[in-house]
Amino acid sequence: MKKVTLILLSLTITLTAGWEKTYGGDKIDRGYCIQRISEDEYIVAGMKDYYKGNIWLLKINSEGDTIWTREYGEEEYDDAAYFVSQTSDHGFVLTGLNRSYGAGDADIWLFKTDSIGDTIWTRSYGYESDEVSYCVRQTADGGYIIIGRKVLRHSQLWILKTDSLGDTSWTHEFNHDGIGLDIVEGYDNGYLVAGMVRDWPLYTGEFDLWIFKTDSTTDTLWNIIYNGGGSENGPFDDIAYSIEKTSDSSFIISGTTTDLYGSYYALTMIKIDCSGNLLWDRHIRGDVIWYPMESHFSRAIEADDGGYVVTGGGLTLVKTDEFGQILWIREYGGFSSSVEKTSDGGYIVVGEKNADLWILKTDSLGNLAVEETIKPETQPGFEVVTAVGKQIVLRFANADRSQGDCVAIFDATGRLVDEIRVPAQGGTITWGVTPGDGFSPGVYFIREMGKSASTHKVVLVR
Repeated sequence: MKKVTLILLSLTITLTAGWEKTYGGDKIDRGYCIQRISEDEYIVAGMKDYYKGNIWLLKINSEGDTIWTREYGEEEYDDAAYFVSQTSDHGFVLTGLNRSYGAGDADIWLFKTDSIGDTIWTRSYGYESDEVSYCVRQTADGGYIIIGRKVLRHSQLWILKTDSLGDTSWTHEFNHDGIGLDIVEGYDNGYLVAGMVRDWPLYTGEFDLWIFKTDSTTDTLWNIIYNGGGSENGPFDDIAYSIEKTSDSSFIISGTTTDLYGSYYALTMIKIDCSGNLLWDRHIRGDVIWYPMESHFSRAIEADDGGYVVTGGGLTLVKTDEFGQILWIREYGGFSSSVEKTSDGGYIVVGEKNADLWILKTDSLGNLAVEETIKPETQPGFEVVTAVGKQIVLRFANADRSQGDCVAIFDATGRLVDEIRVPAQGGTITWGVTPGDGFSPGVYFIREMGKSASTHKVVLVR
């Protein structure tokens, strides 16, 4: 008899944990903002054809499949939407810049759509100069608060408050050389603004990261000017791109700062309390090109575990604990602008990759795919040596087993009629050998309890 050796091999397979997709044509297309609008749907704002294109609005499902898309603006003008938000009536509000219409070279553009992206109304705000908005939020009174900049003698941070139809309620211009990139309502009906500011009144040097608090009429209550260590006269700016509320009544800010010599950008996270006191800051150095503002942005959000996730530039995802200590970093080759949590505990990112609008979905650890090793059953169960006869013979593999392993025997009606303890080190068992056991001739089924092995049919005869 030949001796056969059975070699058991483990198999490593790759399981899908997320996906990445690109959207666009032969021009440069970019995504700037993504927000989750239902359990498994997302709204994305961006720009189609960076140089002479339109605002692009996409609705996608949890697999990245397009539900619908809309374009707004005139051809041959580089209109852009930098922020989109779902409104209380399940429509959407977008803001950005408008070169197609308006008074100047570029005006702030605010427009409202219904739930399928059809335009309800549009508004332009501006002068005979350049104006642009980077964020819009619906306020508690049903209106909107808009943050951006206007350029007269120099760039001025500009806040506009509108009613629910986009008609101006009030505006406030800050007489500094500054730009506002994000705004949120505070916990006391005021506003917190994130952006950048340059020394005044001389308007020289580079910009510093700027965070300030206003009351409901935009009177400034406090402000923070933050220099990450870059060269005072160097070629780089420090910028706050986003600000979000946190569950502990504080705020998380994301942005970029430079090193001491202005050589490298660092993706930066800052946490402050509601009075503007610094709780902690973290700098995540990324030796990558950071495109100019209005090409790519950065955003930080609170994770379900109380930590934070930030995206921006070439660093697709960075996860920290609640104190800003880095837990992991993921890079996927594109340039990211915004991140949102998904219903399954993962993250979804929007940006640009290979000149296309890019969306990336990951699991809770920032992975697109995970590897899982499948090992075969190390205990091969048992075989039936004698399946028909006055006694049924079973042989068990020579393997370590717990003392509680049993074989269950069922009659033809499915009734459990017997249980036999399996030898711990394997071996042979004979069943039905004694007529006095009370087992009638007939068909029986045998299965090892707690195992996924197949059931064996046997026939007991007398």
